[in-house]
Amino acid sequence: MVYRGRPSAACFACRTRRIKCDTRKPGCSQCARIRIICPGYRDPLDELFRDESAAVTKRAQKSCKAPNNPKHNQTHISKPTHPATCSAGSPDKHETNLGLPMSFCAPGPSLSQSIENVALAHFMSSYIPGSNFVYLPDLYSLSGEGAALPATVHAVSLARLAWELGQSSLMGQANRAYANALTKTNVALSIPAVATSDAVLVSVLLLSLYETIVWSDAGTPDNWIKHTQGALALIQLRGKRQLNTLVGRQLFTQVANIICVDSLRSGTRLSPGLLELQNAALQYKDESPRFGMSSSTGELANLLADVTEGCLTPSEVIEATQRMEAKYIAIISNLPACWQYEEEALEEAHRGVYGKTVHHYASNRSAQFWNSYRMTRILLNGVMHGHLRYLRSPNSSLLAQAKRNARQMAADICASVPQFTNSEHFSIASAATLLWPLSTVRSSDLVGQDLREHAEGRLKFLGHELRIPQAEKVASCREVDALQDGLHMFYLS
Repeated sequence: MVYRGRPSAACFACRTRRIKCDTRKPGCSQCARIRIICPGYRDPLDELFRDESAAVTKRAQKSCKAPNNPKHNQTHISKPTHPATCSAGSPDKHETNLGLPMSFCAPGPSLSQSIENVALAHFMSSYIPGSNFVYLPDLYSLSGEGAALPATVHAVSLARLAWELGQSSLMGQANRAYANALTKTNVALSIPAVATSDAVLVSVLLLSLYETIVWSDAGTPDNWIKHTQGALALIQLRGKRQLNTLVGRQLFTQVANIICVDSLRSGTRLSPGLLELQNAALQYKDESPRFGMSSSTGELANLLADVTEGCLTPSEVIEATQRMEAKYIAIISNLPACWQYEEEALEEAHRGVYGKTVHHYASNRSAQFWNSYRMTRILLNGVMHGHLRYLRSPNSSLLAQAKRNARQMAADICASVPQFTNSEHFSIASAATLLWPLSTVRSSDLVGQDLREHAEGRLKFLGHELRIPQAEKVASCREVDALQDGLHMFYLS
């Protein structure tokens, strides 16, 4: 906003010094008297501008206040019931404020947007950039209006906005949209030529994301499991040809990671077809180390299924876990520089930081990758430590090494927390991926009480800030299994 004023008759030097300017002569006598070069007078045709942005902003904020008319209020989104700035425990100058939630207001009936458009814009701008659905905007723009993908995006975006604003009426609208999206997705799945398309697979994954958003209890909802199993069936039907495109590879890795974690959680084996596809995807490991990690996690799922079924002796379990851990270490050792991180030692303690150590990563995605590695090593060392105790003469050095490994991985997970909460590119989806690693630290008997308590505090803080009740429930439980608490849904969605 600019303001147009009248030109001044005084020269610039005289106006800045607040002295009278002699405008009768070509050169200003006042400037000559103080021995400076007079720049002359302004062109009368010049226009002066003044920045009125601050004043306009204040007037716009006042106009955002909802009118007292109840009927008119229905066209506006009310402010969230939760405070935008909150933290677990007493506030501290070092505590991070995540700046949640994002509130919306319509300046007036003539400029107001439909709730669907507001929800879509909010979902695409605040959630998608830090999630596994980074490919969604492009696919959404190519989808027809009556297709399954726009319907599922519509349902999830409404649920996301309703969840953040705490509006039950809006959640009811999201539930109706979800029913419509489910119907359209089932219709698309019944058409062979359409069922294996990228858009339909993304629709199924978005349905599982919807279940994650609306679920408020501990554990994993049955509908989430059904949707992930449907996604597994689709990538098996799509076969190796899905690996020929970048989006196809992204979708395959996303689904494969979900299925591997679900297999770890349930103690079941991966299907031979999925293992074959994971091996085929290894040719793209130079494109992203996630392909190698996904393949190793598939092997780990089958190994733990053998352990659960009692197919291995304690000695065989110890040897197998050591070999598997060596594979993960090799993956990390060969990471390119852009996936590495820097460690900073702080001079003084900060609230929310464990041990005065903070990690800095090139991106939140690389930090999440490292936390996957750390959670896996905590799991492997826990299995090894447990089976070492079954031996008549347990190796004390291996027992101590297992504890050291688990503790170091837990400390590194805690050191990664500021990356997600302090980043200028903060994302709700990225911050939510911390919940499962922190739950893993909190539930491990090997990491030490101090790390467990720190992880518990961060879980409560993030659960409160991100409005995820499961995180606070998990942090309050005395005994909890990180593979069964349901927080892995936020990590994978």
